[in-house]
Amino acid sequence: MKVAKIISVIGGIIYLVYWVFILLTSFKLGGVYSDLDLGYNPLVSIVLVNVLGLGLIVANFGYFYYLVSKEKKGELVKNAVLFSILIAGVPLLLFPAISVIFLILPLYSITSAF
Repeated sequence: MKVAKIISVIGGIIYLVYWVFILLTSFKLGGVYSDLDLGYNPLVSIVLVNVLGLGLIVANFGYFYYLVSKEKKGELVKNAVLFSILIAGVPLLLFPAISVIFLILPLYSITSAF
């Protein structure tokens, strides 16, 4: 269970740092969209990506807390490493792709039409 806790904490920290960068980028992109005056409102995509990032952070740190509480009770969690890899590792490939698709590609497709 130590490995699972380490994976969960590292995954949570990675998602926290990545989420802060996405938050800053989304504020900058909001200014870019308003300066271009295209009539495109990126608020829905910004909210979706930020909520997804917060969900991943909460899932990783929540699973770490769950493992710590089970360890204090003396119980063993079956497949703890597998679950922590699924929570921390699999979205590590998908979350950056989803954030780029939702935040960057609309700007590219709108400006390439000019």
